Amino acid sequence: MIRDVEKILRSLGLSEKEARVLHILLRHDSLRVQILARKTKLNRTTIYGIVKELVKRGLVTTTTRFGITEYQAVSPELLPSYLERQEEELRLRKKDIRALVPQLKTLRAE
Repeated sequence: MIRDVEKILRSLGLSEKEARVLHILLRHDSLRVQILARKTKLNRTTIYGIVKELVKRGLVTTTTRFGITEYQAVSPELLPSYLERQEEELRLRKKDIRALVPQLKTLRAE
């Protein structure tokens, strides 16, 4: 079951390590980097980069307790909206590419 959850998280466009970290966070209220590193068997510097990216994507939030940053996954109910945001970004990129096609064709003709 663990691999199934991580496989589904990877289908959201996450790397294997990102999916592993998010999966652990989804199973807990909030965790410090040190505990995340232990649970995921990844080193702390790797965890810092991963949680930074997950925060940027809107899948993880941060809280500070007693001067220590803890990370928390967004509610699982919000994961479909993450996909909707990705779909919208893809539609916009597709529109940009379509607008660029005529320019690209002229490059080929030169």
